[in-house]
Amino acid sequence: MAISRMNKITLMFHEKDKGKIFKKLTQLGTVELVETKSYNETTKPKKLKRKIEIEEKIQKLNFAFDFLKSISREVNLENKIAYKKLKKEDKKAKKNEDIKINLGKINEVFDYDYLESYTNSEYELFAEISSLEEISLNLVDLKNRKGRLELEKEAVKKYESLDIKFSEIKNTAHVSMSVGLVEAENIKDLNLSENIFLTSKTFDKQSLIVVLAPIAETEDLSKKLMQAGFQPCPYTDDMLATEKINKIDEEISKIENEIKSLQNEAINTIDSIPAYKFLYDFYVLELEKHKALEESSQTKNVIILEGWVPRDKVEITKNDLNAISSNLIIFVDEPQEGEVVPSYFVNSNVVKPFTQNITSLYGAPDYNGIDPNPFVAFFYILFFGFMLGDVGYGAVLTLGCALFLLIRKPVKDSGSFVKMLLLSGISCMIWGVFFGSYFGLEEPAMTSTSFGRALWSLKKLDSLGAGSILIFGIALLMGVIQIAVGFTLNGIQKIKDGKILDGILNDFCWIVIFLGLGLYLITSFVESLNNSQSVKTAGISLVIIGFVMLLLGGALGKKKVLSMITGGFSNLYGSVNVISDILSYSRLFGLSLTTGVIALVFNRIGIIIKDMVGGGFFGFLLAIIIWLVGHIFNFGINILSVYVHNSRLQYVEFFSKFYSGEGHAFAPFGHKTRFTYLNEKLSTPTNSKSKGKKEVLDKAKYA
Repeated sequence: MAISRMNKITLMFHEKDKGKIFKKLTQLGTVELVETKSYNETTKPKKLKRKIEIEEKIQKLNFAFDFLKSISREVNLENKIAYKKLKKEDKKAKKNEDIKINLGKINEVFDYDYLESYTNSEYELFAEISSLEEISLNLVDLKNRKGRLELEKEAVKKYESLDIKFSEIKNTAHVSMSVGLVEAENIKDLNLSENIFLTSKTFDKQSLIVVLAPIAETEDLSKKLMQAGFQPCPYTDDMLATEKINKIDEEISKIENEIKSLQNEAINTIDSIPAYKFLYDFYVLELEKHKALEESSQTKNVIILEGWVPRDKVEITKNDLNAISSNLIIFVDEPQEGEVVPSYFVNSNVVKPFTQNITSLYGAPDYNGIDPNPFVAFFYILFFGFMLGDVGYGAVLTLGCALFLLIRKPVKDSGSFVKMLLLSGISCMIWGVFFGSYFGLEEPAMTSTSFGRALWSLKKLDSLGAGSILIFGIALLMGVIQIAVGFTLNGIQKIKDGKILDGILNDFCWIVIFLGLGLYLITSFVESLNNSQSVKTAGISLVIIGFVMLLLGGALGKKKVLSMITGGFSNLYGSVNVISDILSYSRLFGLSLTTGVIALVFNRIGIIIKDMVGGGFFGFLLAIIIWLVGHIFNFGINILSVYVHNSRLQYVEFFSKFYSGEGHAFAPFGHKTRFTYLNEKLSTPTNSKSKGKKEVLDKAKYA
């Protein structure tokens, strides 16, 4: 359980073999390619035309995923709205099934050849996507037209009470007619003469007005209407407003039918999504290949690639690559000083889920750093169980995760998060036994049967009673232990880096301080040591020695006396942060207490409600409902809280002592698939020899 040692690998092969080499590298999944340094007579290739074509294909496939997802949501929403309207008219109406599109990873392992086989039908698939692009453009146009018509309909509705055709709004030889809209409050300010006829209808603060006036007064009338903000009717159609509205409705209905037709046409391609996924991942791998080619060094006929390979995978990698090409030459070297070497974890199946779901979210370690994952796994499991601390909840969590893994059978590492919860669930059950917590049941309920009495007899800590102070102390003690481990790891790393005094004085000092405090405090809890002055003296002495080391550590590296003094006391003042970090572990006690109290409260509420309704079947049924809802809520909210707070303790309190997460995680060529998991084809390693690197590079000049 550590960070694997890495080797630099250099591949030299003929240009005609590049397809086979990259394919094998993808299948192996053991080599991370990096930019190749320039050698004599080699050049860096320009951006390849093929790469541009691949990027365009990936873009088209991304469009297909996004468009079909959008269409499915749109159609599902329309069906939901239509169903609600229909349900009001017909109680027996049935809702159309929702269209479901899964753009997650396929829970199967596929060969590279299987992905590549979809290129045989890519012409048809991309023709289908081109149709989707055309449908998308047509839908945008139709929706815009529909929107304009709906706006026009709203505008025409304001003239719905007008009982003449729009074409009839015109002047005669002696009378002018003005029809339009004006703000309702402005009508009173018109001050029209007695010869002018005005009628109006008000709606939404606006009024539709019809004004009839003698031709001679037209000019004066126009000025008054303009001042009132009059908006003349813009329509001239030879129809009534109601007829125009009906015509618009017909056009909208026609457009809606066209939209539905196009949506159905798009939805018919949903069955092609798996093929799109395979094609997408194939071209992602192809794109990665062409990026690697751009970063390679080349002569006229030779390509040189460089990368990193885990030391235990070197022979397997060489063997498999040599098997496919006789024109391939491989060099393996040790990392050189100054090179950025990727970190590759070699962890057990117990530790691996925590690597992927906790540590990786924070960052990768430095290649020469310490692997934090075994410690993270131990403390995470320990803290999770302590905080949830209930046998019933732990059993539900463990059983649920186990069933998921058995039924779903997640491939590769896709079920790592569930495995992490499963291991944490086992810890919950163990701590639950110590706490005597079984879905929050109290002693009378637990001891009513012989089996219950046997379980209750295993209880060692009373989290809701007098033992709560002890549990609080245990929470802080676990915090001290984790922080001590962090300082120890940091000290070890500094010693490995040659900073021996720094590691001893600034990190191991805390181990000395914690040991001293432990010796002193143990005399208060162990009866046989209550009067042991020597143990107390030893404890105090260790604490003093630790703080002296801390002061000296602050002065380390300083040349001036004043700098040494300020550095020492600055270090001493920084100890406040350590105390603060230790107190942060009180959240372990808080969440442990919360889980038990909420469970207990819901149990009592159920009993009270049952008694209030007089017991019997109905009362018992109500109690069961309250217990189910209450415990599901308690289980869900506390699982979330425990996950968040547990992660925080690792990231803030633990990692801050020794782990920066600023390294580079090993990313093998061909691992960046979005929808599929690739099968790794590794053969048995055999011993192989290679020519000297310099000799072959000299020959490459003339290739």
